[in-house]
Amino acid sequence: MSPLGRPGLTLLVLSLLAVVPAELSAQASPARVEAPDRIYPGDLIKLDVWREQDLSGEFQVDRNGIVVLPLVGRYDVSEETPESFEAKVVAAMRAEIANPSIDVTVLRRVRVTGFVRAGGVFSLDPTNTVADALAMAGGLSQDGVADRVLLYRAGSVVASNLDLNRSIYESAIRSGDELRVPQRSWLSRNSGPLITGASAFIGLIVTLIATSRN
Repeated sequence: MSPLGRPGLTLLVLSLLAVVPAELSAQASPARVEAPDRIYPGDLIKLDVWREQDLSGEFQVDRNGIVVLPLVGRYDVSEETPESFEAKVVAAMRAEIANPSIDVTVLRRVRVTGFVRAGGVFSLDPTNTVADALAMAGGLSQDGVADRVLLYRAGSVVASNLDLNRSIYESAIRSGDELRVPQRSWLSRNSGPLITGASAFIGLIVTLIATSRN
C-alpha cells in the first residue's frame, strides 16, 4: 500500500482537480462609480459647423478650464455640462452665422496601457464603451485579462473590474485618466501545462492505487 494510504491519495487527487477550475473561473463584480456631469480640463471640444470648415475642429480645454473657439472666442467651461455648453455655443454662433447647423461633442482624452497590443492616448466620445477604448488600443495582448481593467487617476486606482459594456460617461472616466489592462495570473497563463502535468500525476496515482491492491 502507498505510504499516503488510500484515503490520502483520494484527497490529493480531488485537490488537484479542484485547484485549476477555481482559479480560472474566479470573477469579480464590476466597479460602480458616479458619472461626471461637467466638462474637465484636458477634454476636447469637437465642433462641427456645417459648410464652415474653418470653424470646425477639436479644441482642448486648458488646465484652468478655458477653451478658445473660432469666431466666438474664449469660454470658461469649468462649471459647464456638455449640454449647457453646447447651448451657449449654438446661441453665440447664431449671432454670427445665419441658420447654422452646429454639432458640439465633448471628447475624453484617455491613456490605455498594460497588456494591450497598441497602447496610447485616445480621444473618446462619452458614448464609447470601455471595450471601444480597448479596441482602439489594438485589443488585448495574449496575456491581457479583460475582466480586471483598472481605472487610474493621478497615479491612484479609483475603480477596478470595469464593466466593458458601460460607456465612458457611465464609468466616470475623465480626460487624463488611465485604463490599465493587467496580466492574467500565473496559474491562468500556465493552466495548459499544469493540467497536462496534473493529468499525468493523477494517472500515476491511479496506477499506484491499482498496484497497491495486488
